[in-house]
Amino acid sequence: PTFPCRDADDYCEAIAVDGRAYPVCEYLQKLKIENKKKFDLKCTEKKFKTLVPDKADACPYLEETPYIKATEDHCDEAGNYVGYHDSKGRAVIEIDYSEICAQTCGVC
Repeated sequence: PTFPCRDADDYCEAIAVDGRAYPVCEYLQKLKIENKKKFDLKCTEKKFKTLVPDKADACPYLEETPYIKATEDHCDEAGNYVGYHDSKGRAVIEIDYSEICAQTCGVC
């Protein structure tokens, strides 16, 4: 499926900065004003990382989001998680900031 160019704020991805949680796209909007260089780096080279305690839940979660590239990178055709695990065996999901916040990052 193709999704319209928008920010995926509905999926409640959050980032902790200075002891405060921000929705990812709100954080990027703040960076765009305060630190354009860091903003550009996040949108083009960095990835948002999140942990899923049970790897069996990773692909069903991704399949319910508009993160098509992240889903393809982490799940096989049968819907099994094939991505990285941390030292505790949790699924490590990496999503391009530009995929979460397409509109904010100006990729479309």
